[in-house]
Amino acid sequence: MRVIGRVDEAEVIAEFLRGELGSPRFGARVRARLEQDGRDVDVIEHPDTTNGADNAYRATLLHAYRGVGGSAPLLESLPDGIEWSRVELEPDELRNVRYMDYPYWNELSAGSRSPARAAAGIRAGVTAMDRPNDAFHAVAERICAGEALGTPILVAPDVNAPLVILEGHTRVTAMLLRPECLPERLDAIVGHAPAVRSWMFYGTPEVAA
Repeated sequence: MRVIGRVDEAEVIAEFLRGELGSPRFGARVRARLEQDGRDVDVIEHPDTTNGADNAYRATLLHAYRGVGGSAPLLESLPDGIEWSRVELEPDELRNVRYMDYPYWNELSAGSRSPARAAAGIRAGVTAMDRPNDAFHAVAERICAGEALGTPILVAPDVNAPLVILEGHTRVTAMLLRPECLPERLDAIVGHAPAVRSWMFYGTPEVAA
């Protein structure tokens, strides 16, 4: 993992939203909220993180569609004090990341929490919770066509612990579904803090099969 430099929380939020704007699951929610607020999509697609008002809006937006209901624990239980960095990962490092500890991703990866194993299962026609795999194939096609779909965000307690996906599950799976389209180095944002180990979705990825 090559560290490019530190990033602040405002940049992490901007990347989180940019990734979800292109998400098959969350993109429509984000656009609907932007329309409701009378905001242009440029506030996400071309964020100016030196603009305090825009940063505050993006933080509010993230919690407006993600920080309520079933999605609330994802954000509310994330510990404070995470040090964020923009990094480059090699393909082998991407293959070693883990899904968050969540029922759907656990089932899709046969309990391993490995996106690489899930991608192999998807190629074989394996599904989870009766959900079709169409989104993974569609995102993989977009990646192979060269479309920029946002930067995956990963967390870990320290540099020696497994990286767990915070945002970008579908994209990472799609990348590993079509590994021939992977670049030599993949941009990512990584957050480290000892308290991540107690995050409710971190679990025990060290022992994942």
